[in-house]
Amino acid sequence: NMRLLKGIKLHTQQENIQVNLGKCIPRENGFQTPGNITSQQTENTAFIHSSCTILLKDRLPKPPVLSQAAFMELKPYPINIDQAYNDILFHGKALQGITSINGYSKKGIEVVTHLAPSPDQWFSKTFHSKWVIEPLMLDAAFQAAILWSYERMGQVCLPSFIANLRLYSSFEKLKGDIRILFTVNEETKNKINGYFTFLNEDNIVVASITGFEAITDPSLNDKFKNNPLFSKKSILAFAQGNPSEAFGEKYTIFDKDRQIARLPRPPYFFMDRVLTADHPQWEMKSGGWIEAQYDIPKNEWYFNANRTNTIPYAILLEIALQPCGWLAAYAGSALESDDRLYFRNLGGNAKLIHPVSRNSGTLTMRSRMKEASKAGGMIIQDFDIEVLSDGLPIYVGTTNFGFFTQKALSNQVGIRNSQLTSYLPSKVDPKTVQNFNFTNDAPLTPDDKNCDENNGMPSKALRMFDEIEIFSFDAGLYNNGYIKAIKHVDPSEWFFNAHFYQDPVCPGSLGVESFLQMIRFFLLKKYDFDPKKYDAQISLNQDHEWIYRGQITPSNKKIDIHAHIKQINKGQNNTYSIIADGGLVVDGICIYEMKQFGVEFKKIPQKKATTKKSISSTKK
Repeated sequence: NMRLLKGIKLHTQQENIQVNLGKCIPRENGFQTPGNITSQQTENTAFIHSSCTILLKDRLPKPPVLSQAAFMELKPYPINIDQAYNDILFHGKALQGITSINGYSKKGIEVVTHLAPSPDQWFSKTFHSKWVIEPLMLDAAFQAAILWSYERMGQVCLPSFIANLRLYSSFEKLKGDIRILFTVNEETKNKINGYFTFLNEDNIVVASITGFEAITDPSLNDKFKNNPLFSKKSILAFAQGNPSEAFGEKYTIFDKDRQIARLPRPPYFFMDRVLTADHPQWEMKSGGWIEAQYDIPKNEWYFNANRTNTIPYAILLEIALQPCGWLAAYAGSALESDDRLYFRNLGGNAKLIHPVSRNSGTLTMRSRMKEASKAGGMIIQDFDIEVLSDGLPIYVGTTNFGFFTQKALSNQVGIRNSQLTSYLPSKVDPKTVQNFNFTNDAPLTPDDKNCDENNGMPSKALRMFDEIEIFSFDAGLYNNGYIKAIKHVDPSEWFFNAHFYQDPVCPGSLGVESFLQMIRFFLLKKYDFDPKKYDAQISLNQDHEWIYRGQITPSNKKIDIHAHIKQINKGQNNTYSIIADGGLVVDGICIYEMKQFGVEFKKIPQKKATTKKSISSTKK
């Protein structure tokens, strides 16, 4: 008899919740005790959020054997589970347990879910090393009810009552995926009743819920949606449409009469929404944080192009930096001058705390303008940046940007006297030098669906050099290795069109990516391992710095990239790592420096082969 009376809503950073148990009363073959969950509202009042009776026994009962009548004739659900989490369900990545929707009918729905991680992954302090009751299995059941209600009735539902939750002896060895059958007994305009059956991979019942009730109401549809402060459509208007549609009337002048510094546009656009903006609009000054999000598509082009499950560094850097560009526009920076201003990143310091993969789901980006100053027709802005996954920081750092006139940009002097690019190739022993040319393998562009064999290096769509002119294992500033690569500028390459509308320039992040790809290649040549069994990624907890003092435009001709190896290591657990410094030269001018960047190849865990009984056979 568990009844949900009032949800728990976090109004502050911390809420005190009490779990209360009554007297434990002996019953046949066990005990029972009343329980509830409460929170203190004032000194004299408390809310009861839920109540139930807990049954305890010395052993769990044997599971029931289901008859064929328990299984429904199902037809395909209209959308897949990824679309369902995006369009119907409100759950964040950690609670997106359902992996597939097997089908539905007017009598119910069937889904498959994975299990929750260990309690220490969800709680900073835990009472047990494993779950007493599997939380994700239960929540996935309620999600399945929502999906059935939405498709059947056009509205979502919220659980309100459970007559019985029963665990069986088969629950004690829970592992793998769980199949959930939701069977509807009754549906009315405002309520549905039914029951859930949970089966393991051997089609043995592990748990059941009977007497399930949920309320339905059309008004819940809107409450399930997290309406952002600024939508993707609005942000795209800033990237490639009318800026006034993104920010308001003050930017109408940039719709036709003047041009404004833009965000990158697809396929180099990585902002889906802005949730909050604790910064006064139209005020270019230090302020609070803005919070934006990006939903990582599991099969996005850059994973195929990079031939990894981990996200390419260039994409991660753009994810972190693009909210700074949005905030600069939101603060009205373009209105600070009557001249056409161009927005450029000048550099930054950061570190990656946790890897980002195709399964990371929704990333939250936070950006704060720490300082803004004007001098000589230029504007300089400093930012703090954070990228979070499931509420935890995974990439943090600082960066600065500048607004420049065309005249200032045309006077490109670069980084003078850079040791990283003035290294003389003549110092390299010609007997130890190698050179390499690269073929253009698929995918060739972000929209190319073809994919050639994984050779450990990115395909043409993302590879940022054409040939390696000098490759030495023992040269360079640190005598641990040196590489010089060349890229010939092609004005028709996809990134000039994406970055930016009305201002084609090669993203600085792709310049850094070219350097990282070179030291990635160094590892492949240094050690003998099968790249198909490894993922390449930027090293964790490695503070790194990038400096930009120039730009690459379609009118440039040739790019030289230099990499000086500082450390290289074959570690435990089949990990190969490298740390290097580097520089980038365009048409003879050094414009980028990269310092203390690390790359590593980590072996991909191999899934254990399991024998599963056919699920479909039980439905025939």
